[in-house]
Amino acid sequence: MTATIPSGVPGWRKRPVVLKAVQFVDDDECDWDEIAAWCGGRIYNVEYAPGAEPETRIDIPTLEGVHTAMEGDWIVQGSAGEFWRVERDRFPDYYEPAGVAL
Repeated sequence: MTATIPSGVPGWRKRPVVLKAVQFVDDDECDWDEIAAWCGGRIYNVEYAPGAEPETRIDIPTLEGVHTAMEGDWIVQGSAGEFWRVERDRFPDYYEPAGVAL
């Protein structure tokens, strides 16, 4: 059964919200321990093959359970203090600079 929306129902736009976000990258300005502490996460390394360069991960407690951030991903803090991970390729689809520091 498909519901029919009555004509004349008003449309709504979600209000824009300014959020904190940090990208988890391997550079001199990114302190992985500080990011993990900020989001209540756990930082660790994964070695996929013997002798291979280990990859750093952060497990982030979210409202939906623990999510793993990989290098390049963004960690976002919502207005209620909750955290979530956004894949590096998806972040620009949903977020833009707000022009303010929080």
